[in-house]
Amino acid sequence: MKTSDIVDVVEKMGDLGGKAFPSSISTNTKYAMEKIVKLEELGLVKEVRVGKRRVYELTGKGLRIYGLIREIREIVKEEPRGEEPVFVKNNPWLKALEGV
Repeated sequence: MKTSDIVDVVEKMGDLGGKAFPSSISTNTKYAMEKIVKLEELGLVKEVRVGKRRVYELTGKGLRIYGLIREIREIVKEEPRGEEPVFVKNNPWLKALEGV
């Protein structure tokens, strides 16, 4: 499992309040379950039964990783970009799209 997959699933679960059904992670539940099983092996997610349904919840370790992901996203968002490339700066089509 790629690190980006771990980040995507943990972030999605965190955005959903730390709990999610497999169908909330992906419409392809087989794919979602593959990711959830791997996260369970890493100790980031645990299964919680709600009636007959299975809900997956971030553990303390998973919540810490979610917090770090959010911090990284904030840092990247706040960082100044510098000067725009020439093809962006002088492109009349992009200026026209800004008004849309």
